Amino acid sequence: MAVIYKENRFLAELGKSFLGLIVINLILDLTMSGIDIWGHIGGAIGGFLVGLALGLPGIKRPKVIFRVLAMVSVVAISYFMYTKGMIVYG
Repeated sequence: MAVIYKENRFLAELGKSFLGLIVINLILDLTMSGIDIWGHIGGAIGGFLVGLALGLPGIKRPKVIFRVLAMVSVVAISYFMYTKGMIVYG
């Protein structure tokens, strides 16, 4: 959010807070056993893409082509991961 909505000071600061939370989660993933790092990385990427695709009302949004590509990416990655998970965990 800090990258997309630079003109809104509140969202820029909120984005920095989320970035700090992501870094803490990744550090915990590396130091604790039993936590899947790929789940946190996928959640961060998915959250960024959904935020890019949906945008926020009343604030200048990214171009439509970027929003459509982000949503298509989320759907394609979700479908791929679901089918892969069903094959492995069946």
